[in-house]
Amino acid sequence: MAANVPGNCQAGLIAPFSALCNPLMLGAYAGLALFYGFLGSSELAAQACSDYDYAEKRLLSIDDNDLSCYDQETKSNAPVFRQWIDEFKPRMGIQ
Repeated sequence: MAANVPGNCQAGLIAPFSALCNPLMLGAYAGLALFYGFLGSSELAAQACSDYDYAEKRLLSIDDNDLSCYDQETKSNAPVFRQWIDEFKPRMGIQ
């Protein structure tokens, strides 16, 4: 993924690796979408938004008792992350 980042920016590796450590880490996907958007890579930003949508749907479908404390907190913050994504997509022309 990082090879497609304008300027081959190494910072583009951080969020994908965070998501690999915990695929329910919504903040990593939201941050990655914003990061790629600010770099001007709408294709990678759109992929990060799609990854976010999948992770959010998965996280919200899991019973709180089956989540770690961290994931429960992430779940409670999902509306904030969703707001970021929903505000960001139109600016980047992402459906």
